[in-house]
Amino acid sequence: MNYKYLSFCTSCGFPTELTKHILHHYFSNHTVNVFYCHHCHTENKIPTYLKKIATELT
Repeated sequence: MNYKYLSFCTSCGFPTELTKHILHHYFSNHTVNVFYCHHCHTENKIPTYLKKIATELT
């Protein structure tokens, strides 16, 4: 199956597709704790449970 993963900005609600590249290099990386919204440029914290899920998926 071909799944698509989305993350929503906590400020404006804009969805961002999380590609395997983003999941592997950013969300599962323990030194990266935030990602930025491409729409409103707000910093969004990556919750611990999402980091764990990203690690399991990659």
